[in-house]
Amino acid sequence: MASAYATVAADGRYAAPYTVARITRDGRTVYRARPDVRRALGEREATLAGARMGAGRTSAADGSAESEVFTTGGAGGGTTRRTVWSTGYDGRLALTVALFADRPGGRKGTTVPAQLPNVPSPTEFAQSAAAGIWEAATKSVPESAGKR
Repeated sequence: MASAYATVAADGRYAAPYTVARITRDGRTVYRARPDVRRALGEREATLAGARMGAGRTSAADGSAESEVFTTGGAGGGTTRRTVWSTGYDGRLALTVALFADRPGGRKGTTVPAQLPNVPSPTEFAQSAAAGIWEAATKSVPESAGKR
């Protein structure tokens, strides 16, 4: 989910997801991720997709800041509610928090479908977790990080 939204936020340019962006030792960078970036959508299509998803971009006076957009969805409704996710993105970062419901199966190392609990609300919990992670992550991501 995060890479799909990140592609829209990056004007249609897809970058393979990665976990570690940079590793430093004693203040020196010893590793920096260099994602493989390719065009997946035209800029016009990405802008239209973003508009349909509620991505209203706003810029700071210097033109560097964009507003983040959060969207939440799930799979399986009613008594089969099994998955809920919340995805946030802007021009620098995309993240997804997902909740999955499984329980141990009859055989060792297996699982079977379960249902997410009603309390706390899975949707509200996913949104709250995503917002908290977003706040922590964006404090450490420089404005220029997502510009490709």
